[in-house]
Amino acid sequence: MSNFTAPIRRGTAVLRSTLVILGLALLSGCKILITVPPGGTVVSESTFCPSDGICEVDVSSTQFKETFSVETEPGFEFVGWRSAFRHLCGGNNNDCAIETAGFAGNAALMAFLNNDEIFYLAPIIVPSAPTVSGNITYDRVPQRSLGQGLDYNNITAMPVRGATVQLIDSATDQVLQETLSDAAGAYAFTANSTDAVFVRVRAQSQRVGTPNWDITIRDNTQGDALYVMDGEDATPADMPQRNLHAPSGWGGSSYTTERTAGPFALLDTMYDATLQLVEIDLDINLPPLQVFWSEKNSTASGNLADGDIGTSFHVIDNGQPKLYILGQQDDDTDEYDVHVVVHEWMHYMDNQIARSDSFGGRWGGGEILDIRLAFGEGLANGLGAALLDNPWYADSHGPGQQGVWSFSMEAGARFNPGWFSSSSVQSLIYDLYDEQHDGADDLTLGLRPIYAALTGEHRVTPAMTSIFSFVDSLLNHHPELAGSLANMLEAESITGDIVDPYGSREQNRPPGDRDGVQSMLPVYPELDVNGNAIEVCSQTHFDFNGDGNKLGVDALVRFSVPGFDQYQVLIERTSGMFGSDPDFTVYRQGLPVLGGFNPDADFESATGPLNAGPHILNLYGYYNAIQPGDANAGDVCYAVSIQAQ
Repeated sequence: MSNFTAPIRRGTAVLRSTLVILGLALLSGCKILITVPPGGTVVSESTFCPSDGICEVDVSSTQFKETFSVETEPGFEFVGWRSAFRHLCGGNNNDCAIETAGFAGNAALMAFLNNDEIFYLAPIIVPSAPTVSGNITYDRVPQRSLGQGLDYNNITAMPVRGATVQLIDSATDQVLQETLSDAAGAYAFTANSTDAVFVRVRAQSQRVGTPNWDITIRDNTQGDALYVMDGEDATPADMPQRNLHAPSGWGGSSYTTERTAGPFALLDTMYDATLQLVEIDLDINLPPLQVFWSEKNSTASGNLADGDIGTSFHVIDNGQPKLYILGQQDDDTDEYDVHVVVHEWMHYMDNQIARSDSFGGRWGGGEILDIRLAFGEGLANGLGAALLDNPWYADSHGPGQQGVWSFSMEAGARFNPGWFSSSSVQSLIYDLYDEQHDGADDLTLGLRPIYAALTGEHRVTPAMTSIFSFVDSLLNHHPELAGSLANMLEAESITGDIVDPYGSREQNRPPGDRDGVQSMLPVYPELDVNGNAIEVCSQTHFDFNGDGNKLGVDALVRFSVPGFDQYQVLIERTSGMFGSDPDFTVYRQGLPVLGGFNPDADFESATGPLNAGPHILNLYGYYNAIQPGDANAGDVCYAVSIQAQ
């Protein structure tokens, strides 16, 4: 069997220009990210950054000395360098000269020069004679401090950045011109028309070329329609300046009008997360992402088209990545809960750019999880918090959105720490990123090394994705971190002696672990192909709620195929529950290559071609994993063998 579908599982630096640009604290990064809007280019002695381009300049030498200038296309003008945090030459409309002379001999400056700090150079290029222009904003409702519900007394108007903006003929609905809003939410059109037109802002952020992305916010209760915000009808001569604002709809004690801001809040949160990855990887290629939000999306489970989505979640539907986000007031709204939103966006990134072997499903903090689920959920929390640079996860809910579920990534696992704990994973990931050193944490890596590990050996690991494959990949890139990382791991009851992606030296047993063949150690029992059978078990004693995704439900067996051939996988019950219906999938670097899913009560067998090299056999009792809670669910052990045919 070669093609099949597996069952679905639930100093003062020297930086000169015509203005004093930045002080020491902002002057010492070793990379400059140049973002050029349409209508011009940025050039220097060694750099050419094209129109609509994103370019990176390394500043890693004390001999760096370059002057950046803007060359505009006909019909456009350069009005200055954008002024914002970490932006160079902000507020200046002359050439931007940057040099690092004077860094040598200054230990503090050299340390900055040698790290991965990123600073920005962003020219503002606009049409010389726009016919219609303006700014686009939306209401952002913040969380109260340390997660105490939404704070409707401090709503802030924020720019709608990177969104698709269209100028449309009012009579014909013809799109006359299209552009993107800039970092300040500004847009401008040059289309000439004597007829009435209106401005439409689409809840979409799209970039073609490299890097690229396409995020759309849609209404699952209205035929998956894309959210848009339309301005007034008027001729360009009558109304050349048009500002559009998306209000929250909050009426004082409840939402009383249309919640136009919701989709744009979601879009902006994901746009910001995307930009942070672009800073790390200018070649990133993010597949189109559809995000479904509605004021009707509730915690009830049922028909998605009715809004009964149960919870905010990520899914891949016929190859299309999708997020569903809660939105029903007085129940659970997530459009302003940025950690929830970025958590789900992280699942999308993990699946599309890195690799996730997690099959998801219901879980809770402190539970002893399947290692794939524990890593996937911990990564989404920990790296999501890193992207937000905020360790406090807060999820508002209940009447008036004043209830909250919150915790800190710095807390570690309060209950059941270990290699099977999402809380341990999220704490480790965030501690690797952040500047605060506490407990065993003495590392500050930032985002880049974490991303490199996720997209490096971890992505192609012969094991399944887990804390072991991630740490193994990180140490392959940075062996000098071994000592510090070992201390951080041991503080979470995970072995600090990780030498492979299988956790083969792991000695920490989960609370309640059993002895002998029913033990959760080794993490991956090893099988000799063409050798004797080994005994492994599918167990439910950690799956108290019958979710089918806790540690022990699936047994993960490692084996190495000696050479390409036809191989038979044979599984026979040896003890425990009768009628468990054993099933299995064989994986090679996370891809299914062979499977057995026959409904036999206590036996399974399948034969198919396998290539040489390491593989993983994922074995489970059908009624433990796929239909948990059935009368045939329960602890069961099997003899497993693989023979060449």
